[in-house]
Amino acid sequence: MDAPIKNYEISYLFSADIPEDAVFGEAGKITGFIQDAQGMVGRIEEPRKKKLAYPIRKQGYAYFGCTVFAAAPDKLADITERMKHEKGIIRYFITEEVKRPSMEFRQRGERFRHAPSLAGGESLRGFTPQAPKEEDATKFVELDKKLDEILGGDESASAAPAVPENPAIAPTIVPNAMPQP
Repeated sequence: MDAPIKNYEISYLFSADIPEDAVFGEAGKITGFIQDAQGMVGRIEEPRKKKLAYPIRKQGYAYFGCTVFAAAPDKLADITERMKHEKGIIRYFITEEVKRPSMEFRQRGERFRHAPSLAGGESLRGFTPQAPKEEDATKFVELDKKLDEILGGDESASAAPAVPENPAIAPTIVPNAMPQP
């Protein structure tokens, strides 16, 4: 019974010693390996010369390319065996392509959502800002009058003295104990 066909991606590095004209022929060889293993080539990204992050087999530059293909999992061994023996390939890597569900993105400006307001200006939380009532204002005036009566009536008496009256708390001035020359 045939194994289910899966999607794969093969990424490869060709040696920078290969002339630029021959690079596309080398990429064609990889496509041939896939087709010989009864795989179907989906997308070919043409090899481009790139600077490597670190030297591989004493080379600082290489041609990087990748090919997406579909094949049975048991046919991968044939493809990898042929890739190992190819002289121009510095390194290759085969991965299974996994379809991920697409992510939903919000439209620009949808960052904040405002809560809908109810009829009559009420919010959903039940708090509505209100102006102070006249009764409250008269209560504050009455409280101020009572405080003035308790504290002594006039404002000059209600002000705190500049120097404390208790001599134990009062600051003391210490004369200079150092002898004068």
